[in-house]
Amino acid sequence: MKYHVLNRYIGHEIFIVGVDGDLEQGEIACFYSLAELNAHLSDLSPVSENNLIVAHGVLTQAEFIPQDVGRGAFIVVADPSDAAGGFILTVEDCHIERIASMIENLFEDLDGPYDELAIDNVFVMYGYELDLRFCINEDGVDEEMLDSCEEVAAKAEEIRKRNMEGES
Repeated sequence: MKYHVLNRYIGHEIFIVGVDGDLEQGEIACFYSLAELNAHLSDLSPVSENNLIVAHGVLTQAEFIPQDVGRGAFIVVADPSDAAGGFILTVEDCHIERIASMIENLFEDLDGPYDELAIDNVFVMYGYELDLRFCINEDGVDEEMLDSCEEVAAKAEEIRKRNMEGES
């Protein structure tokens, strides 16, 4: 498996920009700060913004999903053959069964560069979509929602640790 840029963001509060996986596949970009996000968005062409998902939250590995997933989630799929490629899917009905079902379907439905897709290439971001208008400002950041997302990510990490201890 090729190292993907998303691995360095696991467990962190980030802003993510990627194409809507229901429409196409492309690059994924992550940022720690609003300033970095806005700089990236200012470089994009208006045409490319039509298919973009811009979200804020905490990124986790898809292998470990807590029972209570909060109010918002996205499945982020990393292209196994491209260290910055991939796409984002919005989870409409946010509960563990729906997220798990969407992840299982990925392994059945994807082809092309995604033939080699492994669970290590799939991430879940607990967060919310930002409204994309010329730029994102501080008012667009939902701190209460982010607190909830951090709690969900912590639960996912607890599950991962318990699973790792069980394998030892």
